[in-house]
Amino acid sequence: MIKLYDIVNYKTNIRGYWLDKNKVYKDNIRISNIKTNIRFKTEKHFLFDYKKQLAVFYIKFDRAYIENKEGDITILKNLIEYRLNKLSKDKIKELLYKYNGLTIIKEKNCYIIQIWQ
Repeated sequence: MIKLYDIVNYKTNIRGYWLDKNKVYKDNIRISNIKTNIRFKTEKHFLFDYKKQLAVFYIKFDRAYIENKEGDITILKNLIEYRLNKLSKDKIKELLYKYNGLTIIKEKNCYIIQIWQ
């Protein structure tokens, strides 16, 4: 199964943060679980061509990938995960400036912070 991360315009329990040239970006994220490579390619091209995303993020076989429209792929092999009952803006900033990007999933009783390297 492939998990494809999609930026959406509505509020979700998943937020993506990344740092580029000292500017912080924050997006609401929807994760699609895709079972076939054909469907994955269709969804990926939709994000590039219709939604005009510059890159897509997906997880396949316990590795994360960042792929741009030209087909350049960065492979991230290590997952760092934190589980916190409370989350502060200072903690987000600390981790963001240390790792340049992270995903926060809000669950009923905790926050899960995922960082791929």
